[in-house]
Amino acid sequence: KLKIKSVQFTKVIIRDIILLVIKMFGKKYKKQIKVEGLTCPNCAKKVETELSKIDSVVKVNVDLQANIIDIVSKKEIDNKLIEEKLEGKEFKILYIK
Repeated sequence: KLKIKSVQFTKVIIRDIILLVIKMFGKKYKKQIKVEGLTCPNCAKKVETELSKIDSVVKVNVDLQANIIDIVSKKEIDNKLIEEKLEGKEFKILYIK
C-alpha cells in the first residue's frame, strides 16, 4: 500500500511541475500602446489596474517618459477591448501594435 501511495504522490508532483512549467514558459502575447498626454503617476496606476482586469493579462507596465503601455497576456487580446478599457481617459491612444 505504501508503495502505491508513493507512486501516486510522485505522479501528482510531476503533473504539478509540468503544469507550472507550462504556465511559466507558455506562449505569451504582447501588445504595445503608444499614448499621448499620459503624464500623471496616479493615472498610470489606474491604467495598469484597469488593463490588468482583462482576462488572461499577466503584466501591464506604463512608461510615462516614453508614453508607452506594454501588456503581456496568455492569449491574444482584441484591440477594441483595450480601447474600451481606456475609453474616457485623459490621454489619446496613438496606436496599438
